[in-house]
Amino acid sequence: MERNPEGLINNNANPFYSMLIRERGITLLELLVVIVIIGIMLGVAIPKFASHQKRMSVKLAARSVASVMRLARSRAVAERNPYSALCDRNPDSDGRYHIWLQRDRWVANTTTKDPAFGTEKTLPKKVVIDESTTGGAGAGVSDSNVFYFNFSKGGGIMPSGKIRLRDTENKIKYQVCFSGTGAVHIESDWRD
Repeated sequence: MERNPEGLINNNANPFYSMLIRERGITLLELLVVIVIIGIMLGVAIPKFASHQKRMSVKLAARSVASVMRLARSRAVAERNPYSALCDRNPDSDGRYHIWLQRDRWVANTTTKDPAFGTEKTLPKKVVIDESTTGGAGAGVSDSNVFYFNFSKGGGIMPSGKIRLRDTENKIKYQVCFSGTGAVHIESDWRD
């Protein structure tokens, strides 16, 4: 190794070293190219993320409804008491729908909301319980404020049907289906 007059190591034999010494920064053109590439990547990613977020909020709502329905059935069987699962027909003042359980009676009077402790779930904003929900007392009854589904102490549900959920733009749809035996499952993209 040679030393130059200042005492530094002379590495002229290595062309990469000399290139690094000469490069002291980046040009404005290189910086602009990087910014344009990042802009293009964000322009592609952000709309896909927003669409995915909408889909996941409707799917989350469907899972919440299914979990309340399963909980109603489980409690009815475990406690040997009838339970009712209820969901709003109309949103609250924040534009959200709710689903909850009520215990010890078949719901016939829907004027009082009396959820069993810890069972009320609030659905995400911009998720709608569709009017085409089938089954459940209150379905097709214009003066009822809720849809309700009654579980017997044996776990059966009356009546069977579907709770249909969608986004406010009516593009993303899920439905929670349940049979008379109390079995609950989720289907995506229902058709009218």
